[in-house]
Amino acid sequence: AEAARRVDADPGAEETRRWAWRAKLLAGDTAAQVATSMLEAAGTSATRRGHALERIYRDARCGALQPPTSDVCADWLGVAALDGDPDRDTAVPRW
Repeated sequence: AEAARRVDADPGAEETRRWAWRAKLLAGDTAAQVATSMLEAAGTSATRRGHALERIYRDARCGALQPPTSDVCADWLGVAALDGDPDRDTAVPRW
């Protein structure tokens, strides 16, 4: 909610970008963990093509792959936390 509020209030601010990266990282990781737990509880039959949990699991796992990927968000946040510039001081340049 805070990330969305900041995007509405000041979309270009550096702190807004950090909030958005945190939100994407947290949402993607949480979705993957919850989907994995549901699949484990349901058993292997839930992995069949067409099963609702199969789709939920696949979609949740793919969230981390949508740009910027979770590892890139974590990299940028780490650089920013160390007072670096995510535009200049990372292995993966921002686009």
